[in-house]
Order: sequence, then C-alpha cells, then structure tokens
Amino acid sequence: MAVDPSVLAAILSAVEAQPDQIGLRLHYADLLYQDGKFEKCLAEVGFIQVRQPDNRAAIDQGFKAADALGNKLLAASYQRLLNSIGMDQAKNL
Repeated sequence: MAVDPSVLAAILSAVEAQPDQIGLRLHYADLLYQDGKFEKCLAEVGFIQVRQPDNRAAIDQGFKAADALGNKLLAASYQRLLNSIGMDQAKNL
C-alpha cells in the first residue's frame, strides 16, 4: 500500500525535530514499511533499538521488514528476540 509522500515528508520532519521521540519514530517506521521502504524501516528500527533494545513493537517491525526483504537470517534473529522477550514477560507474571 502506497503512503502519500506528503505524509511521509511531514512525519520525517517531525522525527527530525524530535529525534528521541520513540513513538513518533515507530510510527514513521511503520509508514515506511507500508510504503515498501523496508531498508529505511530497518534503519529506523535500529535507531530505536539502540535506545530501547527491548522495545517489542520495534523488534516486531524489524522482523516484518527483514522478512519482506527476504533476509531470513535477520528475520530469524528478530523472531528469537521476540520469543525471548515473551518468555521474560511470562516469568514476571
């Protein structure tokens, strides 16, 4: 599904103005994914992971983008992270 370029530009502008706003950056990554810009999506996910390595939404987005690119090795790594976080959360219940 193509995303309106003006929407992408507006969200990018907001991300650049507030680079550490993780929720906004995650939204931008999702829009990039929806627009088929999987490599750019992964770059945004990487930015988030440096700051929040256990951000489940970012890891999930990374998995989907890596899978869409056909990078099975990276997708499998993201899947292991998701599984690991899920197990940790279950232990804390």
